[in-house]
Formats: sequence, C-alpha cells, structure tokens
Amino acid sequence: MILKFLPKREVKRFDDLIEKQWGSKLRLADYGVLFKEKTRKIYIVSRDVDRIIGKERLFRIDSAGLYFGELTKWNLLRLSIEGSQLVGKSAKKNVVEFNAKQIKEWIKGEDVEVDGFDGEGFALVKHENDFYGCGRVLKKNGKTLILNFVPKARRIKKI
Repeated sequence: MILKFLPKREVKRFDDLIEKQWGSKLRLADYGVLFKEKTRKIYIVSRDVDRIIGKERLFRIDSAGLYFGELTKWNLLRLSIEGSQLVGKSAKKNVVEFNAKQIKEWIKGEDVEVDGFDGEGFALVKHENDFYGCGRVLKKNGKTLILNFVPKARRIKKI
C-alpha cells in the first residue's frame, strides 16, 4: 500500500469535516501524523514516524498506525470503530444511542432500524458509554435505518 503524508491544511480540512458532521472539535494533529491511502483511507501514525521515513511525502508499507476512517465519494467521513471512539467522546450531533437488542444486531453485522433519530450522513453508534463504529443514515418510507459497515472479520456471530 502506498501512503501519502497529509499536510497541515488537509488535516485542518478533516478537522472541519469532523466538526461539521459530529459537532466535535477534535484536532487530529494532537494524535499524530495523518496519512492517506490511494483508496481514500485515512491513518493516524505516531509522530515518531518522522525518524523512520524522514521527510518523504510518499512511502510504501503494509500497514501503519491506526485506521481512522475513509473519505467517501460524498465528501463525508466514514469512521472506523477506533475513529468513532476518538470522535465520539466529544461528539454533539449525529450520535445514535442503541439499546441492548439493537447493539447485538449491530455487532452481528446487521443494519439497524431506529426511531426518533433525525441525523443525516453518517452516525456514530453508541451503547451506554461505548462507541461501536459509524453507519450510514438511510431514510426510506418514514423509517430510519443505520447501514452497518462493521468488517466481517470484526463481527461477532453468537451473543
């Protein structure tokens, strides 16, 4: 995989997207250096990476740091489970609170129907004090569905 180092202005753009989507004033630069994969995936890597790669702006590696999320074709961020945990702590909007039954469905990889949620774009999925990822909000026929993006390898079949 080829990763591209993101300059400060582009990191600021992601900070602005996070604030727009979830009302969070999270500063990604506080967590490390950001890299973007050709497929639009965003990774956060420790600042110590400079010691390894120097001032290169592009490098090839199998994996790096924490997978934070992906910039979608709609110019929205879809966060990974770990990304949702970072942003969720300070999120003020587009957070959907699941009950015990709904979170079990979510962990199994199912899409979940919710009542009374008026968010849009991507919502952070929360149960009690924990964040479980990010789902696409789909409104159809008066119903709101949260589309699941939990990778198959991370789903739990029996709960």
